[in-house]
Amino acid sequence: TGISTYQLITKYNISSSTINRIRNNLPISTVTLNDLCEIYQCNVEDIINPDLTEEERSQSVETAKTGYLNFCVFGVDARDNNTLVSGTRTDVMMIFSINRETGGIRVASVYRDTIMYMPEDGSYRKCNTASNFWSTSATLGMLNYNLDLSIEDYAVVNWRAVALAINMLGGVDDVYISEKMLPYLNGYLHFVVESTGLGSTQLSAAGYHHLDGPQAVAYARVRYIDNDYNRTQRQRDIVEKMLIKAQSLDAQTLLNIINMVSSEMVISDTFLGELIDLIPVIGS
Repeated sequence: TGISTYQLITKYNISSSTINRIRNNLPISTVTLNDLCEIYQCNVEDIINPDLTEEERSQSVETAKTGYLNFCVFGVDARDNNTLVSGTRTDVMMIFSINRETGGIRVASVYRDTIMYMPEDGSYRKCNTASNFWSTSATLGMLNYNLDLSIEDYAVVNWRAVALAINMLGGVDDVYISEKMLPYLNGYLHFVVESTGLGSTQLSAAGYHHLDGPQAVAYARVRYIDNDYNRTQRQRDIVEKMLIKAQSLDAQTLLNIINMVSSEMVISDTFLGELIDLIPVIGS
């Protein structure tokens, strides 16, 4: 055909998850099917194989359940949707790897002040500036180049998306707030409430707390009391607590949450579908 997998992803915006589903004869949307037919100038039957037996289809499904789902999550300081994927710094960079078979999950944070090579112009800059100068795609390319990765899927979220999602999950439990942390969290909370338009209340004492969305975002953003090592650990702790809450919900409820916050984030449809399918087994 003359069109490589790389071209499908970079030129035609066909995600790696969609390509994986096609290779394993799994369902894809009619919109995607139509797009592929236009790209290849072919008929539907040239892409899908309707002659597979039930046994072959079952084997394809089992094959698709193996391996790993690797993706990045970028948290950006975007106050409006126009700067979700460019024109703003990436304050949170997390790399996720989920074992499709066991549900085991590994999360690594990239420290925001790490100096990295920028393939876009050959310069060296703080890694959180790639999205500000270029785009989220440039941030992903930077991480792949410098860390020897080949990740293709990612999600971009702003403060409001995370706070909304946590609120819809019912908040996060048992978060320890130290005496040193307390005034900084309350200070950040003022700006989070102001920028997201979501109500909250300041904490009155140190100790273990149930946090709502804005409080959890403020907690994850505090960085002046220690260093970025501890800050990224707090961010991973919040993600872990969100996943614990998500495990108790059915797929439809999770979709409802995604739909509510979809205007505040950028994510691939097929990647999202696979991620939702995996949530019940994550950490099991």
